[in-house]
Amino acid sequence: MNKVSYASLILSLLCSCVDNVTLREVNLDKVVKLSKPKAIALSTSKNINLEIGKTTSITILNGSGAYEVSSSNNNIATAKTKGNKLIIKGLKIGQNINITLTDKKTNKDTKLKISVIKTKTQQPKPIPNEKPKKLKVNVNNDINLTVGGQKTITITSGSGAYKVNTNDLSKVSATLRGNNINITAISDGATYISITDTKTKQQLSINIKIAKAESNTIEFYNENSFIEYQGEKEIRVYNTNSGDFEEKQKILLIKEAGNYDIKITKGDEFINAKINNKNQLIINTKESSNGVGEAILILTDKKTKKERKIKLRIIDPSVLRGMSGAKIEVTEGETSDIQPIATNQNTDHININIKDPKIASYKRQIKGDYHGFVIKGLKAGTTKIILWDGVTEEKREIIVKANTNK
Repeated sequence: MNKVSYASLILSLLCSCVDNVTLREVNLDKVVKLSKPKAIALSTSKNINLEIGKTTSITILNGSGAYEVSSSNNNIATAKTKGNKLIIKGLKIGQNINITLTDKKTNKDTKLKISVIKTKTQQPKPIPNEKPKKLKVNVNNDINLTVGGQKTITITSGSGAYKVNTNDLSKVSATLRGNNINITAISDGATYISITDTKTKQQLSINIKIAKAESNTIEFYNENSFIEYQGEKEIRVYNTNSGDFEEKQKILLIKEAGNYDIKITKGDEFINAKINNKNQLIINTKESSNGVGEAILILTDKKTKKERKIKLRIIDPSVLRGMSGAKIEVTEGETSDIQPIATNQNTDHININIKDPKIASYKRQIKGDYHGFVIKGLKAGTTKIILWDGVTEEKREIIVKANTNK
């Protein structure tokens, strides 16, 4: 078959097909137009700086609604989707982290760069035209205290930042705790403290007057008459062996006039006491007092009930007076007696020390009314004995010569 015949056959077949086809009207409005899928898009494409612990939300503008999201470093920043939002959270400091969002249906994606930075400290916004609060405290007048007394004042208005200065630290101390100032009086007189608001530079001063604390005991003008002995203060008076010594009488000048009662609670065999019309307490040793010992006198103000306990030590001034420069000779192995105080007096307050105990020794001896020391020679030589009265604090030296026993 030649080419012409073949073409004719094809043409005839096509014509026969057209005869059998029923043509219909086509509604073009119902024709679905096929379009290209749009690229995924976000509400921002800029690099984002995100603070540690903070999150940011970005709107997905174009996409199928089915997404996958990934981070190039989940230790620094993480990402997830919720509806049409891409949510990114910063975990720790890092830069240039890629967040990739992929549309599962179209397989198209987009990327964002994230840098995680330190959290910024927000400064409080200043309140415009705010007037500073006036510095105020809860006292309007001077403060009056007695020595040892305390007072707390409160700062009721101000910025909250304060400092306190004391004009005279020998008079008062002032300690600031929060808005409270604790003041303690140290000595009598007058001074002041100043309070400063360190923000507004406002300052105010408070005058303080300190009075002497009222004593709860009876005081004397001549307190120096008392002597410290073994941790206590006492007055010493001589017994009647003292002859004409003035120390047989003590006069104490009472500071406050009043109606006083005297009670001797110990040693009334040694002393008597009275108060004259000049407000003087007069203490005398009794004429029959030849011994030494202690007495205690209680002086009471009948009106105020103040009391004063007075301890007296009765001493014999003849003790050790005749011992100065004395010499004792004793033979080896033999003894000699020393009686440094009067008969009937205890030697407990007399101390003895031998410079060279190889030459001589001693021991206390009491025989009836006799109170003394026995000195014994040990070997030939010369030494010294030191006698010391623990009450009067008198000292005496005695030369001791020990001779050879031939």
